[in-house]
Amino acid sequence: MRPLEHVASVSSDLLVLDTHCAAADIGQPAMIFYPGTELNDDPTNWWGPNPAAVEAMLGVVGFSRFERKNPKSIKSGRFTVHARH
Repeated sequence: MRPLEHVASVSSDLLVLDTHCAAADIGQPAMIFYPGTELNDDPTNWWGPNPAAVEAMLGVVGFSRFERKNPKSIKSGRFTVHARH
């Protein structure tokens, strides 16, 4: 959460966030943990949040409005959201 807090503190109005998306079929905030190199053979990719988790975390750090972009990309494992204060 600390990196999101920092991003929120330096965002004047709009944050464009694109991330890996997992568990999109779960309606409540959820994340998948990747302990090794399971996600794209990258040992630094540890978490795959679903859209509800991304928006919930952004809300906790001060963003209040969200606009999901490219909804079809969620099925391919990507999620893009525009968040505003």
